[in-house]
Amino acid sequence: MENNYRGDTFNRSYSVIIDGKKHVFSSGEKIKVAFCLYENKRFLEKEVEATAGSDEINITWSAEEMATLKIGNYILEAEVTTKDFVKTHQEKVRIDLDFITGEENG
Repeated sequence: MENNYRGDTFNRSYSVIIDGKKHVFSSGEKIKVAFCLYENKRFLEKEVEATAGSDEINITWSAEEMATLKIGNYILEAEVTTKDFVKTHQEKVRIDLDFITGEENG
């Protein structure tokens, strides 16, 4: 698990592989992404529409958005919805204290 710090910009790019090839998105296809705690609480949920003709969806959470998360372990869940399928991806993400900002109470 990579280090991610509270208050730092956070980026993720998503693509879907079908039969060994990247899916090319069409108009209206989208992705929903959220930081989840094990108690089924969701934070910083975003829904982004794919750019037609692209094979990747990029999502960015600003430093201000990330500063609202508490220190700890999350599941970052992404759900890609197209006209033909729904694919879900989950990854473990740890948000750590950012010492450079001088935070004392994480």
